[in-house]
Amino acid sequence: MADVGAALVQLEVGLGTQLSAVEQIEAELIQRTAERLAEVDGRLSADGLVVAGSRRQLRQHPLLALEARLRRELIQVSSSSSSGSETAPSSSASRR
Repeated sequence: MADVGAALVQLEVGLGTQLSAVEQIEAELIQRTAERLAEVDGRLSADGLVVAGSRRQLRQHPLLALEARLRRELIQVSSSSSSGSETAPSSSASRR
């Protein structure tokens, strides 16, 4: 997640200005969401994409849904930030 932090710093430097309060909050939420995504990715790498269900049947890992949602949030905030919107990822997903 150092990559995300470095990219956010480069953004600020590249703009030649400090981020506004809203942009700082967005940057923090992006960082948290990216960190959570890395945790989920690590767990999926360790556990595999399928797990045994209650009757020993194979089923998709429950974290796959969370991974998809976190990726969508990162894409959403990236596209809204570039278009000037002030939409940030939901804090509930960042806390899970």
